[in-house]
Amino acid sequence: MKYIYIIILLLLPALSLAASAKIIDPEYFRKQGDVVTEYDNYYQIEDHKNSPKEDTIYYVTKTNHPGHPFYFEIKFFEQDGKVMVKVHGEGTGNKDATDIWFEQIKDRIEDLKKQFSDKKKI
Repeated sequence: MKYIYIIILLLLPALSLAASAKIIDPEYFRKQGDVVTEYDNYYQIEDHKNSPKEDTIYYVTKTNHPGHPFYFEIKFFEQDGKVMVKVHGEGTGNKDATDIWFEQIKDRIEDLKKQFSDKKKI
C-alpha cells in the first residue's frame, strides 16, 4: 500500500499538467488539410473546418521560441451580423516573451478579422 501511494504522488504533477495543457500539433492539422505556415520560431495554423460560421487560427511556439511551450487560439465568428473575436492563450513558457508575442499577433488580428468578414460577406 505504501508503494502505491508513492507512485500516485509521483504521477500527480504529470496528470494535472496533461489534463490542463492542450497539445496543438501542426502535423495533425496539416494532414487534415488545414493551412500550416511555418515561421522561424512558431507556426500559424488556419483551421477553417469547425463550422461554416467560424474560423480558428492557432499560433503555436516552436521549441526555439522564448515563450515555449505556448499557443494562442483565435476564433472568428458571426454574432448578430458582426464579426466577433475570441482569444485564448495557454502554456507554461516565459510570460514576458508570450506578452511580447501577443502584442505582435494583435497587429494581425484586425487583418484576419477583415478576411473573415470578406469571406462571409458580413
